[in-house]
Amino acid sequence: MKTRLKSRFSICFRLLIVIGICAIIYGRALPAFTDAEAAADLFLTGCQGDCANWHKERDGLRTYRYDFINLGSSLIITSLTLLALHSWLSNNRHKNISLWRSPSSKLQYFMIGTAICLGTTVGIILGLELDLVRNMFPIHSDSIAIPIFYNLMALPVILIISIIMGFIISFYFGALPVSLWEWDYEKPLKSWIVSIVFGLIILIFLISGLTVVTTSDFLILCPLIFAIYLCLASRAAILSPP
Repeated sequence: MKTRLKSRFSICFRLLIVIGICAIIYGRALPAFTDAEAAADLFLTGCQGDCANWHKERDGLRTYRYDFINLGSSLIITSLTLLALHSWLSNNRHKNISLWRSPSSKLQYFMIGTAICLGTTVGIILGLELDLVRNMFPIHSDSIAIPIFYNLMALPVILIISIIMGFIISFYFGALPVSLWEWDYEKPLKSWIVSIVFGLIILIFLISGLTVVTTSDFLILCPLIFAIYLCLASRAAILSPP
């Protein structure tokens, strides 16, 4: 049964990768702009102090080329991330605990959380660089440098806040590892409250992920998936018996 289920997961992931590759191939067959000469002139001219109008004109010339490429890349990254997570959990099975379980120690929680913060920052910066290469910004614009600077400056603050919050939450952890579907039947109210709180956080992550699948920020899907996993694991750890 477990082998059959694992095979189905593998088939689903591979199918998503194939669909993603097809979307990329289709996107690459499309021109980037409806009028290449007008787009080139617009890019070389720059925004001339009116960047809002520049972006509006550029969007009017865009085709769905990069939308399909981004969508295909999103499907591939999502599939590979889930496949990597599934493989990691499969290769580190624990007796009497389901495949989908929490990390085995608090240290693993902090390591995953740190990787999520770093991966999100790197993904946003690479997305900006990708947009610049695709002529999504004026050639003389400093608009790409500003968000990169803000993201790099915000990273240490986010890391510190995340570590502090993680340290506080970890005080309420029970025995590890634990199944992601853990439920405290002796304290149903606690189970519902904890599940609703983390469920709302997961909903925010899911909405964030859906908003970037057709944009150059698709690279943050990998840390977003691990963030969802970490939320599920934290919920389960809090409900786990001592």
